[in-house]
Amino acid sequence: YELTHPPLNGLNPADAGADPDGNGKSALQEYRDTIAPAVLKAAYVDIYASGAYAAIPSSGFSAPNIIIFAFADVSLSSMPSILVSSIEKAMSSASAGTLNLLSLGGEFADSSTFNSGTVNQIANNVISQINGFNSTHSTKIGGVDLDLEKGIDSATITSLAIAFKNAGFIVGAAPQIFISSGTGANIDSSNPSNLVLTSGANSAGIGANVNTYQAALNTGKIDYLFVQTYNSSGFTINNVDESNISFFKNSALALNNVVRTSCSSTSICIPASTKIVIGTVANKYAGGFTPFMNNATAADQQRTLNALLSDINSMVGNPAFSNIGGTMVWSQNMDYAASLYNSGNTAQTPGAFNTTIFGALPAPTVSNF
Repeated sequence: YELTHPPLNGLNPADAGADPDGNGKSALQEYRDTIAPAVLKAAYVDIYASGAYAAIPSSGFSAPNIIIFAFADVSLSSMPSILVSSIEKAMSSASAGTLNLLSLGGEFADSSTFNSGTVNQIANNVISQINGFNSTHSTKIGGVDLDLEKGIDSATITSLAIAFKNAGFIVGAAPQIFISSGTGANIDSSNPSNLVLTSGANSAGIGANVNTYQAALNTGKIDYLFVQTYNSSGFTINNVDESNISFFKNSALALNNVVRTSCSSTSICIPASTKIVIGTVANKYAGGFTPFMNNATAADQQRTLNALLSDINSMVGNPAFSNIGGTMVWSQNMDYAASLYNSGNTAQTPGAFNTTIFGALPAPTVSNF
């Protein structure tokens, strides 16, 4: 980190809350503003990975301005105590104004749980959980995130988006970026007609190339689109694949070019009212096919992060990316505790993503005492 920025720009962490020049910004915020643009910074946290969750420091919760809690138990009408306590921990350190979302789905949820026959019960249960939490806490859960993968169908996604939006909640969605046809084919960001926002393949391996989230986008009920630009593979955008750092920026350019005032077709189209947040992973252990996949050392990771930050900064204020709102990461757990997922981890520094991309204070040094 210190290879690219002076150590904390001279900021003593003990003085982080002070307002030295009286302009209404804390020293910490001024520090962040020097290295990270004032855009949306969305971070997933895995609330059931208890050991890795405990490793997230307060700066890991205060750096993002959107925290997405993964994942809700949609079979229950009352929020489990482990989820309540985990959310409370995050909220106690989060910055004022942070948007908190409860995520549904994830890698292990499929159409046996999320389908047309379960939509109403899922919506009722999750609404009950959020209302129950909000009734006893001053800091609120503002809405839901639909991270629906494993080929969950378009009608189910659309029905859930409508149900939560009609209940007064903010609605996010986390599709995977993919190509409509042609293994190894290319998407031209200037005319990305063959790009799809998909829920992935079902258990039979069918459906990855379907524009599954489009019907929900057409309704105008999706407020935030947290696009996963990783782990799909088998195609390129502007002739680079997901292992290339440029894939992130190329994806953003392609998505910016499909924004319209409103949408009504089955082809890729994003309403102008939907905030687009481009998603990536924290390090090589957080995904299978990513720009971090070939990192062998922490220095390799830092070079990748520096290149990513440069691309993000080049997009801010650029008319070609006028509809791109920010960056999403999976996940805070992986950023601060990758060694708990891979004991032989040598390819990342704890907290490196949040420090470099989100402007968090560096993770504290762990003592062996």
